[in-house]
Amino acid sequence: MARHAEQPRAGDRVVRLGVVVFLGGLVAILVMFVPFVVDLVTEGARYAQDRHEYGVALNLATFLTCAGFGLGLLGLVLQARESRARARGDVP
Repeated sequence: MARHAEQPRAGDRVVRLGVVVFLGGLVAILVMFVPFVVDLVTEGARYAQDRHEYGVALNLATFLTCAGFGLGLLGLVLQARESRARARGDVP
């Protein structure tokens, strides 16, 4: 018995896009956080605060985690709506 390829569900692409955007935000957070922690451990809190000034773009990139999370949730809602519609027989 041959297995049929699963049909892509509504929201699959949105969930995948959300994961990619979320990971991009995590990378931005790590770029900012790791050097701060290294300086905090090696030189103390007073010196760690003053040494790391990042541009606005990198600071705004950290908000990609929120946007990616929102996209992922939106995709899951779309998938749930489609599953509910299939269960009712509204979608072939």
